[in-house]
Formats: sequence, C-alpha cells, structure tokens
Amino acid sequence: MKPHLITVIQDQTAGSVARASCATALALCCFIASEDHDELFECSAVLEAIFDNKKTVKPDEVPLYSSILLAWALLLSVTPENQAYLLINKHLRRMMFLLQTSDLSVRIAAGELLALMYEMGRNVHEDFGYRDRNGVCDLIRELATEGNKHIAKKDLRQQRSSFRDILKTIEEGVAPEEVVKFGAEYMELDSWVRRRQYTALKDALGTGVTLHLQENDLLRDIFDLGPQLKPTDVHKTSRYQRQLYNNAVSKARTLVRGKNRDKRNAFMY
Repeated sequence: MKPHLITVIQDQTAGSVARASCATALALCCFIASEDHDELFECSAVLEAIFDNKKTVKPDEVPLYSSILLAWALLLSVTPENQAYLLINKHLRRMMFLLQTSDLSVRIAAGELLALMYEMGRNVHEDFGYRDRNGVCDLIRELATEGNKHIAKKDLRQQRSSFRDILKTIEEGVAPEEVVKFGAEYMELDSWVRRRQYTALKDALGTGVTLHLQENDLLRDIFDLGPQLKPTDVHKTSRYQRQLYNNAVSKARTLVRGKNRDKRNAFMY
C-alpha cells in the first residue's frame, strides 16, 4: 500500500485532492504502524519534497499543500528528537514563506506546524529560536491582528484565533489547552504534539473517535490513557476525587511552565 501512496503523491499529473488524500493516508499509516525509523524518514522525505521548494502555492495546489504540511507535522511529532531538531532547522524558513501565502488553510497549517517546531525544538535546546525570533513574531503578530476588509469575517476570526495561540507558544512557550471528554473519562490536549496527533486521528475516525478513546487499546496507548475502564471502575472514583486529582496535575504543570518561562526570560535579558 505504501509504495502506491507514494507513487500518487509524487505524480504531478494526478489531481491535487487525490495527492492530498494519499499524503494524509501515508502519514497515518506510518504514524500508527511503522516502528522502523528508516521508514519514517522515507515517508517524511516524500512529503518534504512537495512543500520544500521555492515556488509559490498556486490556487489548485492549496488542498495538497495544507494536507502535506499537516501530514508531515504528524510524522515530525514522532521523529526522534535529534533527527527532528535537524529537520526543524532545515525547514523553519520555509514555514515563514508559507505563512505569507494567500490561502487561509495553508497559512494556518504552516503556523501550527511552526508552533510544533518551536515546541519540539525547545525540548532539545531550551533557548531554541530566541536569538532570531523577532521576524517570526512580527509576522505572526500581524496575522493575529489583521483587519483586511477583503477577507471574510469568519476567516479573519479563525486566523486571529489560531495565530494568537501560535504567537503565545513562540513568545512564552505556552500551548493552547483543550479538554476532550469521552464517557466517564477525559484527557487534556496541552501540547502541539498531542493536538496534532489527536486531530489527525479525529479527522480519520470522525465522531467515532470518542468510542475509540474508550475502547481502542491502540488509541489509549498513544495517549497514555491506561487500560480500559470497567463499568465498576467508573463508580469507584467519585467526581470530586477525579476533580481533585486533575486539579493537582494541572497545578504541577503550571508550576513547571512557570519555571521554564523564568529560565527563558533570564536568557533573554
């Protein structure tokens, strides 16, 4: 299946939508099933070859580019740190270029990938991106506050919301938080890595993602949810006890982030 998907992705005579669908499928298959780093790097390289060029994004290429960027981001999220750091530095400038394309979906995909890059880069080197981030922040701040009358209000709201989150990550190292509830459980999406993985699986599974989070051992393993809850387990822990536990986890995470921000501020000054 993988060779066929790669063939379609690389076929410039194939339709943009078909190539985009194959890119998404390739990334999902590799993310879920591959335990071979060489195979992961091969799939990533196929996707990189599409977005890492000097051409502008043509209107008919928009579905391809937005899907390619998100597919590559999914694979980057599971790439070993040292290799990921090299890829991040290699493609950072390209993301800056794609932030300036005329299509909203490509801009947002490039912006979210940029936030993921900064998050992962700082996991390797805490001061990643601080020496030369001014140009990046200026561009993202412009997108987060844009008031272009030629852009639909709905699109402007989406762009501003997305880029405010992205800017906060680059300036403060803070990712947007979201709580996903399923049955008697819930999980927090508190990093760009976790958000990209969840969104990719949610897009593939649709409304069925809730049931999979409850009963699919693979998804529970991906998101560290532990063994499936038995009906009796649901009633063993009161709602108040679960709230106390989750508050404690949230407080601990906030303390760690505060310390990290203090370190970064000290570095800047």
